[in-house]
Amino acid sequence: MSKTLLICRSIYPMPSGSAVVVKQLASQFSKDQMVIVGEKVNYKNETTWGDELPTIHRIKLKNARLPKVGKFLKFVYIKRAVTEIKKIYNSNNCTSIVCVYPDEFFLFAGYLASKSLKAPFYSWFHNSFVDNRQGIMKLFGKWLQKKVFEHSKKIFTISDGLSEFLKEKYPSYNFYTLKHGFKIPKSNHEPFIPRQDGKLNFAYTGSLNESCREASVRLCKAIISNHDYTLNIYTGFNQDLFRKYGIEGENVKHHGFISQKEFERELAKNDILLLPHGFDGARTDAEYKTIFPTRTITLLYSDKPILCHSPKGTFITKFIEDNNCATLVTNKSEEEIKGAIENIISDINATNQKIVNSIKASKQFDVVETAKYLKSELKNDIEN
Repeated sequence: MSKTLLICRSIYPMPSGSAVVVKQLASQFSKDQMVIVGEKVNYKNETTWGDELPTIHRIKLKNARLPKVGKFLKFVYIKRAVTEIKKIYNSNNCTSIVCVYPDEFFLFAGYLASKSLKAPFYSWFHNSFVDNRQGIMKLFGKWLQKKVFEHSKKIFTISDGLSEFLKEKYPSYNFYTLKHGFKIPKSNHEPFIPRQDGKLNFAYTGSLNESCREASVRLCKAIISNHDYTLNIYTGFNQDLFRKYGIEGENVKHHGFISQKEFERELAKNDILLLPHGFDGARTDAEYKTIFPTRTITLLYSDKPILCHSPKGTFITKFIEDNNCATLVTNKSEEEIKGAIENIISDINATNQKIVNSIKASKQFDVVETAKYLKSELKNDIEN
């Protein structure tokens, strides 16, 4: 039987996108099929990691969380990390390594361990790498990305958009989409009927990071300017950051980080779900073009209208347009956002059609199919 060692810096209990994706994928593997390695961090999470799930091993990296310099200092631990990974691989009788990027350190450690072990290696990019780096990290990234591409039996990406971008950028390599996988519940569409008193609840999920900050601020401010609207924020990150950007007031409610099941129940209490995507910021154009936010999938199957604020020319915008599954605002305009909200509550037929389409679109991300695809690829390569 094949047994995969999956390496990802962000794992449970972290609330990051990659950690969520890894946990969802792990739910389809037994302890005899997968082992997980990630970074040891001090983070409390009220959710649990089930005993039936693959075993987690955590590597402690001092200085890794120091601002700015931490990402450089932790490389002094690369030899120790490689040694630990090799020990875990051998003691668990693993047969292959799947290594997740968006972290150079763990990608490098996984690559080095695989080379030393002569173990089959698969990279899985959740973000673009070299095309979203600057300075010395870009120089290192060019070297490491080339090594990883050449060493990988298959180069997986998390979305069709990222695969298409990389194929165009690096035509000498093949890229395969291994999508975010989620347990997609059976959804029976209940027609959306807005309240007669004009009051609406909006759900925002995630942090205010560079991938979506300026779009999120614009979206949230357009909402809280109307005192009949309530903005519910679900995030495990610091509330002060929202206040720093003026997202505060009596109609702003913070709910903290909650389990996936509880999150789904909370979304059902809201009228409109928000999906912001950055127009610009500190990240590169390549990153903004290819990001596909993990939270999108839960929003799609929630049987609620989605208001997406995203620029033209990005994969998430194209996905929304192709599937007609959300109301889309592609300009930096609070007035257009307000107009889009009015359209959602006034054109009920169009709104409900988009909801039906979103439920259908969510089925593209069924974790059962994602895991089945990965298992098939790993098995085929072992047999051949």
